[in-house]
Amino acid sequence: MTTILLDKALETLTSEERELIRELFYLGKTERQVSETLNMAKTTLHRQRKRILDKLKGLLE
Repeated sequence: MTTILLDKALETLTSEERELIRELFYLGKTERQVSETLNMAKTTLHRQRKRILDKLKGLLE
């Protein structure tokens, strides 16, 4: 997979979804850290993370 495909897939996300992915995967923060930063329940963040990753997977297949 090229970074161009990944960049295009990331562009389809909302700004909130991109921020969550950035915090978790580019900045290496834990779900707990991100949930505290975004003032969100950890379970809600975990569900959103899974939904976003499923969305990206579908776009990249």
